[in-house]
Amino acid sequence: MNKLHFFILALGVFENTNGVSIEKDSIENAIKIEDAPFVAVVLEKNSKKTWYLASILSEYWLLSINGYLTTPGSNVTVWTGVDVLHSNGQEHVVDYIISQELTAKTDTNYTQVALIKLKKPIVFGDKQKPISLAEPHKKLKPGNKVKVFHYTNIYFSDRSTDEKKPLKLSSLEIVSSEKCNSRLESYYKNNTDYSDDDKITITENNKMFCTEAVRRPCLPDFGSPAVFNGKLVGFSWFGLIPCGGYPILFNNINFYYNWVMEQVPELKKRSI
Repeated sequence: MNKLHFFILALGVFENTNGVSIEKDSIENAIKIEDAPFVAVVLEKNSKKTWYLASILSEYWLLSINGYLTTPGSNVTVWTGVDVLHSNGQEHVVDYIISQELTAKTDTNYTQVALIKLKKPIVFGDKQKPISLAEPHKKLKPGNKVKVFHYTNIYFSDRSTDEKKPLKLSSLEIVSSEKCNSRLESYYKNNTDYSDDDKITITENNKMFCTEAVRRPCLPDFGSPAVFNGKLVGFSWFGLIPCGGYPILFNNINFYYNWVMEQVPELKKRSI
């Protein structure tokens, strides 16, 4: 797929109470990691380049999108308990990565998911806790609002820097597949560099769900967890610019639930 061209917001900075310079735009929705202790950051090893976000499922396992993650995972490191990106947190060594590759055209390579196994267990506390997966029978409906946790505002340009960015909370509303496809088709008409194979179509039974921004910022990191009623329902993987005019797509946990449970039997012991 051709690279998307993203619009970069012009942001000011301010000094927070800890003396860390962070974005002015993020004041209204910056939160503490204690409010989302399941959020983890996947960084390229020996650098500060952010690959993705992940969600803590247990003391050894995290869930994210696959993308450029490699097996056994020697190219990345995981950080938990991060209030401000590149400023604090606890580092973890990756043991290996299990990837589920999907080949159907309606899935595309972007919907691959990955389980990240750590070499040593996470010590749970106020800043590091697991989140449960939403039960498969509980379906999201248009109009539902999901909470999305992220650090950066835009995918490619923003995620490759080492700026100090606070954890943020955004609210996104689920939209119908019809509305989503209409918005996508409008985008493709104005961006002719997409081939038919590149174009995405959402169906009611797809492995994705579609959202639009209720408040800024509207494009979270790859793998940003989406939470509904306290359960993990998905993670972000695709978005378009300009903000507010086009949808943001999330992998739907419903379609990966059984696979995750098969790979991580210890999760079955918990009340999900």
